[in-house]
Amino acid sequence: MDEAIDAETTFDVGGCLRVRRTENNDAVSLSLIYQGISVGLSRPNSGTLESTLQRLSISLTKKLHPSLSKKRRAKNAVLSTPSIHDIIQCTLVTRLSGDKVDGALCNAEAWLPACDLIIKHAAFNDQPETTTGMRIVCNPPTCLSVEVAKLPMSGVLQLAVATTEFADVTQCVWECAVVDAPQARTEGATAELVSTGVGATFVFKVPEASVGKLLRVTCTPTAQWVVGGRGTPSADADCAQPELYALETDDKDSRVNMVGTVELPSTSTRHVRCVGVPIATVVGPVVACPVRPWVTGTEWHGTDVLSSCAANTPTATRVDATVDDAAAPGGAMAGPRPAADDAREACVIDVMTYNILADCYATSPHGRQRLFAYCPDYYLQRDYREQLLVAEISARDCDVVCLQEVETHEFERFLRPTMEVYGYTGVLAPKHSELIEGCAIFAKQRSVAVVDSRVVVFREALREDKYAYLREAYADTPDFERIFLVGSVGQLVHLETPEGDDILVANTHLFYHPFCPHVRNIQMAILLQEATDWMAAIGPATSIVVCGDLNSTPETGVVEFLCTGQLSPQHPEWARGAQVRWDRATKSLVNLKNDVDGLAKPGETANEHGQRRGNLPVRWTTTTPDLAAKCKHADRAADKHTATGPALSHLLNLQLSHAISTMEKHSTNYTSGFCGWLDYLAVGGRLSLVASQDPIPEDLLQRDVALPSQHFPSDHVPVVARCVLRPQ
Repeated sequence: MDEAIDAETTFDVGGCLRVRRTENNDAVSLSLIYQGISVGLSRPNSGTLESTLQRLSISLTKKLHPSLSKKRRAKNAVLSTPSIHDIIQCTLVTRLSGDKVDGALCNAEAWLPACDLIIKHAAFNDQPETTTGMRIVCNPPTCLSVEVAKLPMSGVLQLAVATTEFADVTQCVWECAVVDAPQARTEGATAELVSTGVGATFVFKVPEASVGKLLRVTCTPTAQWVVGGRGTPSADADCAQPELYALETDDKDSRVNMVGTVELPSTSTRHVRCVGVPIATVVGPVVACPVRPWVTGTEWHGTDVLSSCAANTPTATRVDATVDDAAAPGGAMAGPRPAADDAREACVIDVMTYNILADCYATSPHGRQRLFAYCPDYYLQRDYREQLLVAEISARDCDVVCLQEVETHEFERFLRPTMEVYGYTGVLAPKHSELIEGCAIFAKQRSVAVVDSRVVVFREALREDKYAYLREAYADTPDFERIFLVGSVGQLVHLETPEGDDILVANTHLFYHPFCPHVRNIQMAILLQEATDWMAAIGPATSIVVCGDLNSTPETGVVEFLCTGQLSPQHPEWARGAQVRWDRATKSLVNLKNDVDGLAKPGETANEHGQRRGNLPVRWTTTTPDLAAKCKHADRAADKHTATGPALSHLLNLQLSHAISTMEKHSTNYTSGFCGWLDYLAVGGRLSLVASQDPIPEDLLQRDVALPSQHFPSDHVPVVARCVLRPQ
């Protein structure tokens, strides 16, 4: 007896009447599979059993014999055809006695596991009369939906996620099969099994040979039930539902529950593995991943930023990726990869910053019809762009990945679980506004660990006393609140290497509007000050990475401040910002001077596509270590600007990933209306830049007019740099 009690039993609910009932729901849901036909029904708890059984009988008849529907009967006018009420009759009986349950009972009291459903199918169309009994199972493990890319891409890892109820989601059983298009939805169709798995999510790789075919992804939910404990559910049950609804019989020893009659002593328990009904989702056809030679063939070059640190640091190398070739589509990033011992001595860290283009912008009417009208809708779809994004990030295999325009839903549903497969830990910092996107940082667990994180909400920080000097310059300006208190945020994440070295990563997406360079200057000042304060609290040896989409070209004040450590009160952007107002009629920002300052400067040019080139010759220099000398503008003497803004400064001594001369000739943002360098990566402290990846040539960006496109998932391209952590 003890062996039988302890043995785990598998119970498949596929042949049962499945009843869903919860305290917070005023209806009972019924579902069953009869003669290969699936039928579902929802009825109010207060409704009678008799009316529910009649409705169930009619639903089954309509599914099995559609010719008996009223419309078809009237059309065919066959008087000898029996009534729809005469073919199938459903009744409910108690399992132990076989007595019919009173039809006047309400649904809440009638549909219990102690009962069976009897389906009596009358003889019809040469089919003999049949009687079928079905057990009632309350709240079995159920798969509500399976979410997987609708347009799977060959050679790219796919992520399937199940939404379950009353199930142990970590024990879902998965399988993926390649099916020819005509057979995909046919029961029992011949399929080529691709992959199987168990877990809350399912990761699989689509074979190259499956291009043009469909994929069938199936999830079978399961749950561990503990049967026993007279009159009450076992406290050891793995999930809150299903309740066991144990019914004591006259002999006080038999148990009637979800899995039938179990002859057990009243104090005994038994583990039952309940298997729910599989749910299959068919997606496709599979598309080929576009060839992207700029990813697999990217060259590393020693950084040309002029710095004594970089000049005195030897070329560094790093460890091979831990993700195998099957899990890293597109191949690993080019560059020397030595033995692990050498890499630990060098302590090399690869960093990427990438604005991935939020779906809420790409697929909005404004995005489809104006911003990205040149891009076919097919390539703007979330599924397509997400897979290209994963291929791009995984192929470059960086240790720290900083992203902008990450939607909260996309982070939770797709990015975080997918990046976890590649060994990353992710942290999200959503914007404080009506927008649903923000910044995210992913850290490779083999290289760095996430210790802590903070979100810097610029509009909240601006109210603090220590930033009073930033408010004073514009506090009396009309529309100060509307212009400055936007929802932009900065993200700070404290990382630690296996050797115990501390690195602070600052990631941001500054305010976009071209009329507001003064807002971006102040946002950057707040971010760097918050980073400086946290670095001091962590320890004097803390290094820093500053990156993001700064919405600023190389000649602007933000970049000058980032690189030189200073921004003068006489900088022309302060005066330009003072002319900005909020037009309540048009609900937009306007420049009172009615000129093109800050939007289309006199020195800008357009290429053959009509794109505005956003880079002017930089008037400041980084060739001297003297910070004061760096702040001199060659044309400042000719300017008549007075001190209209705050004096900004920081002591982080940052290095940019690419030389200013490189930024002036290339673009990280490339659309039909604008092209220019807007994305930056800089390091400081004990981190030194030793190499950077070449910018993507402009002729490749133009191959599909502009970005995004078939080959590029975003209107931006990533900026990647290799750093070495110098010993103390």
